[in-house]
Parts: sequence; structure tokens; C-alpha cells
Amino acid sequence: MFTLSQVLIDHQKEARNAWAKGAPKAESIVQARQSWAPYLDNWAQYLESNFFNASGFRTGRERVGWIDEASFWGSFWRGYLRDPKMQKPEQARMSLRPYIEGAATAASVSFFKTAPQEAHEHVRACLSEAYVLSDPSVLTWLNGHWTDGHRTVKAQRDEWNRLEWCSSANPLLAQGRGACTGPQLVDLAARALESGLIDQDQQLRFLGHVMLALDEEPTIAVMARLDAALDEDNGLGQHLALVALCSGWNVDKSPRGMAIARLGRQVTANFPLGGVDGMGGVDGKGGVDGKGGPDADLFALINAFEEVRTPLELYRAIVTLGLYQRGFAQPAMDIDGALFAQGTLCQQDLP
Repeated sequence: MFTLSQVLIDHQKEARNAWAKGAPKAESIVQARQSWAPYLDNWAQYLESNFFNASGFRTGRERVGWIDEASFWGSFWRGYLRDPKMQKPEQARMSLRPYIEGAATAASVSFFKTAPQEAHEHVRACLSEAYVLSDPSVLTWLNGHWTDGHRTVKAQRDEWNRLEWCSSANPLLAQGRGACTGPQLVDLAARALESGLIDQDQQLRFLGHVMLALDEEPTIAVMARLDAALDEDNGLGQHLALVALCSGWNVDKSPRGMAIARLGRQVTANFPLGGVDGMGGVDGKGGVDGKGGPDADLFALINAFEEVRTPLELYRAIVTLGLYQRGFAQPAMDIDGALFAQGTLCQQDLP
């Protein structure tokens, strides 16, 4: 038979083990908030009673920032203020940085709401120098509630607007957020657009970055979420499918759409269109597959226009030449006096 004291002792041991010397384990923000909930009171006591030892210096402390509970962060900040080691600015900033970055990426607004005035300058400095992208909801709150919050927002806004339409093994959009699903990344991107973080002249590159950050083909719901976040006046919404196609995703199953997606996979795999004869393709996101070529007319027109090396160049060439609109192939254009016929694939595309 277990006594209450035994149960409490066992729970404390379990909580301390889960704390993992200041770097608790979780694969995602959602999982962390669910599985850590029973231990938050114990962890808060550790931090408040002995902040320096409880926080530790292990890699993975940024995951603690995924917690979004005001009572937990209240204890955290009380422990921080009581610790004499935190009176040294360099030490304080080094200790706080992982928590600041973790809370900023996970939209843990309670971390910032409970932060004492003494820590504000460290938070601003860390976010201005951060190599992660803060959640739009955090930036909106800071801008509205902190003195000089707009400076932090400007620094982060600049980072958001530097995102490029290029393939990366670790896209900046996903960094610091654990295992993100495609819909979660797209919702984050949509909220960035809706909050005005992304300048209009950078939105095309941003959408391309989002497409290449996905690890599976975007669904209709995913495309609709992005479309709803775009300003109708800038016209990007009607080209959203083309952005996905030029990123290599088969969101349009028409012959012309499939041909563009094939070329998109080729350029995202760093095979410039001008460097091949138009008869090869790319399998998935990897190498050349050697099977029959893409839409010959599409390739010839683009290659006559310019040597295409990137998804952005592919997109611009297709838009300039009028080769794709709303899921249907367009008539070929007269370039340098040479008229390219629509050809077989174009005929198949027409309804």
C-alpha cells in the first residue's frame, strides 16, 4: 500500500528525471506542452529555489521556452532575480538566450508577459541577434506592450524578409520549432503575411521558401490557407499554384502542370535548365531520372528566353511568356521571330 508521501516522492523523482538537468525532451511544441504539464510545478520550484544550478548549460534548454504557462514563468523570473550570478550582464544574457529564443519561436507569450523590467534589455538584444524567427503573435505583443518594442520587431521583420526561394536542408522557417507538420508551418507563414511582417515585394520569395520548407505535397487546405492570407490586390493568389509547381510540387495534374513541376524539381536539385538538352527530368527531389523529357515546347520557350537556374527564374520566365494561367497551358509566344507551336501537350491541356 502506497502512502501519500511515497506518491509525492515518486512524482518528484519522475519530475526531476523528466527535467533532464534543464533540457527536457520532446519532439514538438505540442508534445512538450502535453507531456510536461504534470511536472511544471516541480520544475518551477527548482528554478525559483536555485536558478543557476537548475537551469544548467545543456544543449536543449531552448525547449523549456516552449512552455506557455504564466505561473511557471513567474517562478522562473523570481529565481532569475534572486540569483547573484544573474547580476552580471554577460552571464545573464548567455543564460537567458535559449529560453528567449525558444519562447519566441513557440509563441509562448506568457514568457514575455511575466518578464521583469530588469530582463527587458536582454530579451530585446537576444531577439535582435537571434538566428530564429519569432512567432508573429510574440512580435505583435512586444510591439504593443514594451517600450522600444518596435526596434525588436524591426530586427525580426528584417530576418523574415530575408527568406529566399531556395532549397535548404534546414529551412530557417522551421528552425527552433521541433517537428513541425506542413499545416503548422503554413499556418505560421499565413499569420506572418496577415500580420504585415512580409513586405509586398518579398512575398513571392517568401512563398517559395515556404513551399520548399514542406516535406510533403501541399494539400488543397494548405493552399487555401495561404491564399486566404494574401492581399487580393497584389495578384499573387492567382499564381500560388505556379509557385508550388516551380518548387517541384505536383499540385496541378494537367500535362502542362506536371511538366512545370518536373522542371521545378530539376532547378531545386541545382540542375539549371540551360545545362541540359531538355530530354532529362528529375525524380522526386533528387537526381536526374533519365526518363522522357518535360513539355518540349515549354522547355524550348524558356531556354530561348534565358538560362533558368532557380525556381524564381523558372517562375518569372513562365509568367513573362504566359505559359501558365489558372491550371491551363497558354498559347506559345513569338520570340525573336520564331513561333513555337502549341504542340501535343498544349492540345491535351485545353479543356
